[in-house]
Amino acid sequence: MSEREYVVISGYYGFDNLGDEAILEEIIAEVSRLISDKSKIVVLSQNPEKTHRVFGVTSINRWKLAEIGPYFSKARLFISGGGGLYQDASSVKSVVYYAGLALLAKLSGAPTVIYAQGVGPLKSPLSVALTKASMGFAREIAVRDSNSVDLLRSWGIDKARLTADPVWCLQPSALPGETEAALKNRPPGSSLMGLSIRESHHISRSTVEAMAHSLSAGAREGTILVPLILQHNQDAELLQVFSTIWKSNGHATLELDFSKIDRPSQWLSLLSELDLVVGMRFHALLMALKSGVPAVGLAYDPKVSYLMKNFEQPCLNLAKSSSDNDDAALAAELANLVKTASSDNSAFRERAQQVTASQNELACQNFDVIARILGS
Repeated sequence: MSEREYVVISGYYGFDNLGDEAILEEIIAEVSRLISDKSKIVVLSQNPEKTHRVFGVTSINRWKLAEIGPYFSKARLFISGGGGLYQDASSVKSVVYYAGLALLAKLSGAPTVIYAQGVGPLKSPLSVALTKASMGFAREIAVRDSNSVDLLRSWGIDKARLTADPVWCLQPSALPGETEAALKNRPPGSSLMGLSIRESHHISRSTVEAMAHSLSAGAREGTILVPLILQHNQDAELLQVFSTIWKSNGHATLELDFSKIDRPSQWLSLLSELDLVVGMRFHALLMALKSGVPAVGLAYDPKVSYLMKNFEQPCLNLAKSSSDNDDAALAAELANLVKTASSDNSAFRERAQQVTASQNELACQNFDVIARILGS
């Protein structure tokens, strides 16, 4: 069949990363508003079986180019979607991969949309050259931060428009009954504090132990810890260390079965039930703030610092503090930030709600970028 009928979507999908899966869920929701048959939405995934099961779309292995090619030749649109795809902070391989897909789309005659991406950092001349070429191939470009706009304009690429992270537009969906009951059935007067920490060279086991002792010593009576395991292999061990100390100091934890939560939109519902989130992971903080839940950031990456500054929420800069190698001082500073956020909860909640409205308006312009091609 020669008719162009597919929408092909690529990104860092199928790796069980909450942020990227949330971006994918929102892209699928937006494309589904424009085409009725979800089997015509094709996602390149590391885990195509799970992507198909969770989102109900066609999914193929992101590395099987022989299977990918025929879909590009029949594509109405190629969406290079979301997150920081064009960056070489760890390796140039990511840029080579996504630039290769952009070239394949160009050769196949499929129009390309760069969807809500953050471009850079780019250290290698090869990465810069490939990224420039890929952006030049695109029919439409939407980027999620002003630095990316400035970079593209410095290359003479003026068609980029500033939007925002698409997760601001994601709508919550129903939690599994067991999870919802666990969140609702808590003692009267108690509060739920979500904690998201992950492996990083900016945080060690001793740092987590110091944080746990400091936060549990200063916690209000009735504060229940909810460990948020967003990516098991990076989060579970450190959260277990924290939880053990928290419980040894006489506080309760709420251990949820996250294997029952498939969709990022369900994570959004879960985070909205909390009273405070202390977190490292960017999209855990973003989802909390989107839901009007106050947050304390643990910034291991500049994107976390920027998010918290934009929302006027308290933030501990781990990248700066870890260089001082003083776990006790860092833990004490975090305890003070959490105490401030807890005591002034309504003020922090109001600030979060105000900024969310403007971010939501920007993010929902991503749909317009897709609609200009699919709607024509």
